[in-house]
Amino acid sequence: MQIKTFYFNPIRVCTYVIYDATANKAILIDTGCYDDNERERLLEFCTENALTPVAHLLTHAHLDHIFGAQFVYEQWGLLPYLSPHDAPLYEHLPLQAQFFGIPFSDKTLDRYIPISNKQQLDFGFLTVDTIATPGHTEGGVCYLVSDKTGAGQYLFTGDTLFCGGMGRTDLPGGDYSTLIHSIKDILFCLDDNMVVYPGHGLPTSIGQEKQFQRLYL
Repeated sequence: MQIKTFYFNPIRVCTYVIYDATANKAILIDTGCYDDNERERLLEFCTENALTPVAHLLTHAHLDHIFGAQFVYEQWGLLPYLSPHDAPLYEHLPLQAQFFGIPFSDKTLDRYIPISNKQQLDFGFLTVDTIATPGHTEGGVCYLVSDKTGAGQYLFTGDTLFCGGMGRTDLPGGDYSTLIHSIKDILFCLDDNMVVYPGHGLPTSIGQEKQFQRLYL
């Protein structure tokens, strides 16, 4: 299992391509490509590596994480997986863009595949366990991705947990005490060596964030 990170759109979201070069399959997480150049970069990477995306996972439905949902659907026919609790955000992408002052007039996707807490998704070359972590948004989830060959597990946290920080809670659907619970009582129960790929910034680990955030939690 290999991981390619793109930094897309004005908010610099981390878009992840998790793939197996031998199986020629990939899953996409938080495809935030905003313009033609960014969409082309994602398409070129998949084409050059002979990868066929088989799933698109959303950690939550803030605009920077869902800009590319329509493109992914048009290109590969994939509806994104999303918690229904974030449906109101997902269905109002243009209003989110207007709120943040980011021009956006492209078509938007109004359909998704609902996911629930502790649901396991099997994509052949890997499995994905969903972990509900509300607080940044009502429907925020993390994805625990496991290589079926036993090569490793990786946690994709969206905007719940960052390297040296956590998601903001001052936007609609955010709640500080709920986010603290999600981090302290759910994510920090995972193995200290678990590598974390956040929605923005650099990778970290559960153990590293325990050491950093014990000053605040």
